[in-house]
Amino acid sequence: MMRVPRYAFHKSSIIIHGCCRAERFEYNEIKHMNRDQLVEKISRGLDYPRTDVERIILSALDTITEQLKAGETVNLAGFGQFYTNIRTARAGVNPRNPQERIQVPAVKVPKFRPGKHLKDNVRA
Repeated sequence: MMRVPRYAFHKSSIIIHGCCRAERFEYNEIKHMNRDQLVEKISRGLDYPRTDVERIILSALDTITEQLKAGETVNLAGFGQFYTNIRTARAGVNPRNPQERIQVPAVKVPKFRPGKHLKDNVRA
């Protein structure tokens, strides 16, 4: 039977308590990749010019955005599904005047559901 790790959160780090020992991961050690770094990595891996790769990525993102605006879903097999969801209208409180009640309107929000292949590769 596999033991599920427990998590303890602190100000600047996360401690994961596993079966035998606790590991500490500093927030500073978490790597982030921005769009330019992604373009550079794909450009090197495919040996394509950087400008062509950037145009392809921007075109793909624009296409996904247009489809979501139209209310369509975008399914990338194995990677995941982009879709929209309606966040219902609700009553809220005005942060500038806590005694005042306001109505927060319904809004369409983008969502992402990861695919099985992506989940399996991230867990491995």
